[in-house]
Amino acid sequence: MTLCAMYNISMAGSHPTTICVVMEKFLESFSELYEIVDEDDPDIMMDFISKFARTDEIMPDDKTVGFVVINADKRLMSVSFSDIDENMKRVIKATAEKFKNKGFKVETDL
Repeated sequence: MTLCAMYNISMAGSHPTTICVVMEKFLESFSELYEIVDEDDPDIMMDFISKFARTDEIMPDDKTVGFVVINADKRLMSVSFSDIDENMKRVIKATAEKFKNKGFKVETDL
């Protein structure tokens, strides 16, 4: 069984994107998203997708444990996770706080 997080990302200069990221890469991807969220270059988003999007076959026993929905133009983000440990919750909350400090309205459900 593979645990995944789903991203739905809308950024300037690119079509809205939905990707699945395995949880082993999620914290790294969330931190990197913070770094690139204000970029207007679509190639930067394509690099992010190439680096983090799951490419293997999704199996029936795989489980989505979280969602991140972000609209960079409107400065909105929603983060919702279930079945994650306390350490991961702490890191997600800290990164979400950084988004708030960058001017995003952030909703979290952890």
